[in-house]
Amino acid sequence: MVFWLEASSIFSGWVMVDLTHTLEEGTPGFHEFHHLPRMSRSMGDSYNAYLLQIFEHHGTHVDAPSHAGGGKSIDELDLNIWHGPCRVIDMHTKGLRETVSAEDIQIWEETHGRIERGEIAVIRYDWDRRWRVRSSSDSDWESDIFLRDFPGLSVEAAEHLA
Repeated sequence: MVFWLEASSIFSGWVMVDLTHTLEEGTPGFHEFHHLPRMSRSMGDSYNAYLLQIFEHHGTHVDAPSHAGGGKSIDELDLNIWHGPCRVIDMHTKGLRETVSAEDIQIWEETHGRIERGEIAVIRYDWDRRWRVRSSSDSDWESDIFLRDFPGLSVEAAEHLA
């Protein structure tokens, strides 16, 4: 309980923003997602319990540096990198498969100020507007623009922000 009191004072005044989508049947992904009841109060059990079968890149997630090889796995990363002051860089005008360049970031910084060491850069693409939960009969994942044509960050832009 003492820890909770200390943590609550640390985060007082902060605004927490939930960036996640609900994980459910039909969630966009490259492989199937299964949410299977194993124990259910509606079936007479005393509690609900489910078996989840999910691909590691399903739903809202963070790719570990090791995903592309040569970096740390998620459990090796310092938890302190996941919270702190952030700057939201609006790049929602980027089109399908376009990348944010170092020049794009520099132009943004000319208007909004330089992103300082220790600040978290959040790139806003508004890509969530293309998120849609599919019905079980809709199996055409390959044509899903959300999974296929997303914008990105150039190597030079990532290096500029590092």
